Amino acid sequence: MPTELQNIASPQAVAAVWNTNVNEQPTYLYQVLLDDEVVNGTAVNVVFGKDQGLSVLDMVTEDASSTRMKNQGFREATYKLNQFKKHMLVDERTRRAVNDALARATSQYEQQAVVRTQLQDALKLFNNASVTREYLFTEGLVNGKIDFSKYPNASSNEIVDFFYDDEQFTTVDKDWGTKDSTPTDDVNVFTQKLSNKLGVGFNTAIMNQMTYNKLIHSGQIVNTLGVGVGSNNIALSNSQAESIFKDATGLDIMVYDKSVGGKKFIPDGKVVLVPSEKIGSMAHTETQEQMGLAGNAGYDVATTTDGITVTTSVIDDPVGVKYQVSEVFLPLIKASNNVGVMTVLTGNDNGAKDVTPASTTTDNSASNSTDNKGGK
Repeated sequence: MPTELQNIASPQAVAAVWNTNVNEQPTYLYQVLLDDEVVNGTAVNVVFGKDQGLSVLDMVTEDASSTRMKNQGFREATYKLNQFKKHMLVDERTRRAVNDALARATSQYEQQAVVRTQLQDALKLFNNASVTREYLFTEGLVNGKIDFSKYPNASSNEIVDFFYDDEQFTTVDKDWGTKDSTPTDDVNVFTQKLSNKLGVGFNTAIMNQMTYNKLIHSGQIVNTLGVGVGSNNIALSNSQAESIFKDATGLDIMVYDKSVGGKKFIPDGKVVLVPSEKIGSMAHTETQEQMGLAGNAGYDVATTTDGITVTTSVIDDPVGVKYQVSEVFLPLIKASNNVGVMTVLTGNDNGAKDVTPASTTTDNSASNSTDNKGGK
């Protein structure tokens, strides 16, 4: 049996805590909207459907032949999974403090509590790994693409394009939160347009807390509640406001206010509409540590159920334990037609950058995308 101090240097112990304490982990959007997908190698091929819209049949005379309608087309793209890693050290001072605390412990449970505090430090690396996935996923969700060119150390500088159509983006005429704003009308006009063109239905409107506050103080909501002309000084019941929004649009509201480094995953003034179904997958594959260090003397490697690898190694001078967490992944929004993005605060530039709609439908270079338009 390993000692409690040895458990601190065990990646299996760290991974076990992560796998078995799901309720203590933050919940991120990618975990709700994406499936988990294990792939072989670092290249992944994705097929995106291309909508061609509805049209009426041709009226013909007797004995006239019909005209042929184009087959439903599709677009294929091949992208590369990217590698991310970070490490931390349990140094001599920390090991001495832990050893002394273990010596003072009067029971096995007290010893386990001491070890758990140290494992929490290592678990921060796992949380960082999840945040990295969320950061890239929400960039793609809001913008329709992920631009790896801004990551100088990334293993790829490509733009991962999910091929959002121009019509999947809209900007409201009146900022939400103003006295003459009409958020439920804005949403209904947008969803109806997308439903007619793409045949999709939406279930949830995702926004951050600031945008939500603007929503419930919008003139249309306030006036429907019968409390007079919209004003930021009126105290409103959130449940009443949400009920009005739900009744008018059929959409649930998800307030998602997580951020990293001061940057909100869902920016101020953005509302993302999604269906109830999953819209893609979090694709991940083996890390270099799994392939090159597992089973080697001096290294211990373990992998969590969601594909994050933790490797520990002992450093001899000064004595310490190095924890390294790595992952090779790429978020894939495969059902990209099933997303709508609204800008409800004009002139807002906080958070993720806006994408010029005209650029969202531009195919990538021939090296990673093929457009198959179907028969004529």
